[in-house]
Amino acid sequence: MSSERAGGFKRINTRLEEIPGLTCDIHGEYTGRRVWIAGMANTWTHCPTCAEEENASAAREEQERRQAELIAGLIKRLAIPPRFQGKTLDNFVADTPAQRSSLEIVRKYVAEFQENRELGRSLLFIGEPGTGKTHLACGILDALARRCRSGLYITVADLIRRLRATWNRDRSASETEGEIIKKLEGLDLLVVDEIGVQYGADAEKVQLFDVLNSRYNAMRPTLLLSNLDLKGVTEYLGERVVDRMREGDGRMIVFSGESYRVKANRLQDAPKVTELTQ
Repeated sequence: MSSERAGGFKRINTRLEEIPGLTCDIHGEYTGRRVWIAGMANTWTHCPTCAEEENASAAREEQERRQAELIAGLIKRLAIPPRFQGKTLDNFVADTPAQRSSLEIVRKYVAEFQENRELGRSLLFIGEPGTGKTHLACGILDALARRCRSGLYITVADLIRRLRATWNRDRSASETEGEIIKKLEGLDLLVVDEIGVQYGADAEKVQLFDVLNSRYNAMRPTLLLSNLDLKGVTEYLGERVVDRMREGDGRMIVFSGESYRVKANRLQDAPKVTELTQ
């Protein structure tokens, strides 16, 4: 073994030596390697196929870990209220044909979200309180987050409050109204609940329109929820917004039937039935 200098750098001689006839219990016979570097030997007698499989497995585990962290972060940023956390499409109770139809439409919307995202295809849920609108909306957000899609649940009141917080004259707000609208525009899906609950001042409607119109121009789907009927939603939002919701074959689901909360309370108040024991 010898070393020499070339171009100011020290060149270290190396030599590769094969070690034939080694056997792996899984993959059979293989050839090992011994690498000599500056007179010192580094012997590799581990099965190369096993090594490749172990490296691939470690890479998969690391990828799965990173994806799990990403999904956990996306779910946290959905800002789903505590009462509706854990509400998924799988645990939505569909007792009636209308509820089963609504669930089927929503599942299809999630399954085809790539196309819906590209078309900016929005959804409008209207109907009486307690009929499952928020449960399904949060279920959609949860399902999409698990597919690494970003989203946010917010009520109109919280949205307006967040935008107006940027009006502080002392400039203490951490972000501007335009920056908030831009962030909302970038989400894969924005869910806005309680449409029409507020008084509906002109300034409020303008702000809401700015958010929805920004997403419309960016071809981003939005899901609106309201206890009003279509006429009431149109009067509150304006024909321009509703017309934009229709574009791209936007879908409206009308929720009807008895409130889940009323039904649950009636069941709780019912007399308990126990088995007779001897």
